[in-house]
Amino acid sequence: MEFRGFRIHYVRSTQSSTEAEHVWWRQHKVRATESSKPIERTLYIQMLPTFLRIEENLRMLLSQYGIVEAIHYQEHPDKPRVNSAWIRPSLFAKNNVAFVIFRRAKHLQQVLQLSLEEPLYIAKTEAQLVTPAQKMEEESQWKMDMMAAEEENNAVMAELTEKHRLAQLQKEEQEEQDEGWITVTKAFKKKLAPGAIKKKTTKRARAKQRKMELVNFYSFQHRDRKKQQWENLRRQYEQAKESFEKARQGRKFKPL
Repeated sequence: MEFRGFRIHYVRSTQSSTEAEHVWWRQHKVRATESSKPIERTLYIQMLPTFLRIEENLRMLLSQYGIVEAIHYQEHPDKPRVNSAWIRPSLFAKNNVAFVIFRRAKHLQQVLQLSLEEPLYIAKTEAQLVTPAQKMEEESQWKMDMMAAEEENNAVMAELTEKHRLAQLQKEEQEEQDEGWITVTKAFKKKLAPGAIKKKTTKRARAKQRKMELVNFYSFQHRDRKKQQWENLRRQYEQAKESFEKARQGRKFKPL
């Protein structure tokens, strides 16, 4: 059957299957040419059955008639997707249309000349098919891996932030403990508000108290304190890593 330029074929999963679904396809036609979708080698498909919304099955079907170079699924013909290792395409259930690029133009013509009377078969046996349940499990596993990677990344960033904070704290303490000359310069006195005077007095008292306590007066005390801080940080990191591994191993996929 043909309708508005589309060739409508009936597709079955295997030869033993009794259920058939129809698929619509035609040669890709656009006014503006695209380098990723050459018109003479691109097949445009819509009204995709459930099994053909999975790339492995669609590639298996069309590879019987020619070499398939690439398959681009889209939710809408005018909205291409961004494929990346970190940006996963939408769920296969939203693969509404597909653009199939063949290696040669004659492969596309072979597909366009297929008989409309005989049904097409995706695979010879059921074992060769990728079922929707398997695809859902794969996508769920990908999501869990991404969540685990995000948690690991957050843990690393938290560790780096803590290291930076400790280094800054160490630097400030070192500056307070260093001995040296104090340069006295002439300054104009300004009238301060009562609250500012109290705050300045309190700050000066705290600084005086720190000098009286003589914290880390000797260099070996400073080294021991720094070593203890790093040991505590390393211990906290190992505990967090162990709890993360236990939580990851405890995840189990439970398909519906």
